[in-house]
Amino acid sequence: MSVQTWSRCGISLLVLVFAVLLSYSPFSVKLFSKKQLDNKLFTSSKLVDIWNQQIQKSIGGLDFNRIAVGVNGDVDIILQGTDLFKELSTSANSSKVHPKDHAVITNIEELDEIFTLFLSKGGGGERFFSNFGEFQKVIEASRSVQRVKKFVGGNAALIAQKILELNKSVKVMVGLPVGPVLDLLLNPSVERLKSETTSLKMDEYHVVLEYSKSEIWNGLKAPASSRFIFSHDVSNSHMSCFHDFVASLPDFSPDLVVISGLHMLEGIDWEGRLMEITEEFKQIPRSAAIHVELASMAGSKFVNALIQKILPQVDSIGLNEQELWLLCHSLGFERCKGSLQPNIPITVEVAVDMITLLLEHLDTSAASTLSRIHFHTLSFHIIASKHSSTWNNQLTAVCAGARQAALQACGGNLGTDYVDLGVQPGDTELITSDQLTRTLKAAGVTFHITPSLICRKPLQTVGLGDAISASGLLYSRYS
Repeated sequence: MSVQTWSRCGISLLVLVFAVLLSYSPFSVKLFSKKQLDNKLFTSSKLVDIWNQQIQKSIGGLDFNRIAVGVNGDVDIILQGTDLFKELSTSANSSKVHPKDHAVITNIEELDEIFTLFLSKGGGGERFFSNFGEFQKVIEASRSVQRVKKFVGGNAALIAQKILELNKSVKVMVGLPVGPVLDLLLNPSVERLKSETTSLKMDEYHVVLEYSKSEIWNGLKAPASSRFIFSHDVSNSHMSCFHDFVASLPDFSPDLVVISGLHMLEGIDWEGRLMEITEEFKQIPRSAAIHVELASMAGSKFVNALIQKILPQVDSIGLNEQELWLLCHSLGFERCKGSLQPNIPITVEVAVDMITLLLEHLDTSAASTLSRIHFHTLSFHIIASKHSSTWNNQLTAVCAGARQAALQACGGNLGTDYVDLGVQPGDTELITSDQLTRTLKAAGVTFHITPSLICRKPLQTVGLGDAISASGLLYSRYS
């Protein structure tokens, strides 16, 4: 997923609170009352203190000191989506445009429809723009927009940047397509794989259309701030660097391999290429932990292929509520059958059920090594780790990811003037009457849970998922 440096995955940081109550849920959670909330027994500052104390316990020593990251990277062009559409058409912003999803975008009209869809839901997404001529019209129009920024983009590039920002002592190697502009933007401490597939004469560009909470477009109002991303990206859409990246791993000798960009395959005729990548996955040294960062996808067939071919070969994945929902929908789980997009609130209970079902499916259908899932949504974060795994320190890891998301969204300000811990009317808390973070065990899995913070005026809305996963991995123990 393409994102800016202060970034996978459209997160508008709210704090909701949820109860795990239905009879088939693997556990239940004691609630604290609205009276306790009204009395400010639980505050944003208390949550920050808990995060800091938990993280401070783990300072000193890392399990992952040599990290290889691939394979998607680009230059992000970031601008307000509504400003771009006004440049593209004098008749823009019409209630006649209806929100509609497109697995692949072929023209500007479809771009308007899918942007309207994600804005109306307050969610982030990403799609491939197949028509190069139409895509160039968009690039030309973006040059007329006053507020345009260029940043490092791509999950792999951003995860590598974030790891080095958080810990300069870690050795990081990247294998991704790098053009002249991206070369200047990347942290000079990042070791770069040099090959024919990674050295580009021209950069790949992704367009990030941001929108703000309560912004109205085509007659619909955004319930939260987020973004929609699109590109006509040849290198990343074919994962062109993957073979060279995997071939470089024995010499680099990593203890952690992070892979992203699989979602980009969906924009091409992907079956044959995915089969090649599946075989190349088997060449990754098993001495290293393997984490895959998922991103916005559209089709059940493609997602099902990832579940069957890729996920059983990895140790850990990172994803948000839209991606988890689509995984479960693609497997035909009853809870997720009705829609490709979440059509019910993603509570802790719902997330836990979906994570449990996914892990159980992989255990029964393949010799799966997947034992860790780092999940984040608008309201809370969960890291689920199997009891039989070697993953440890995951409560600290989930706190580190949530804190990093809040820091980036709020420009580093986590004081009470900038953030809130709160609930929406009718919601109840996921946490007990005496703690804000939770570790719960059920069905052979431990769920580490923390609420998020409300950023009153978010400064970043794109790609926070990359920073969440990078932070969570750095604070993980794997032995």
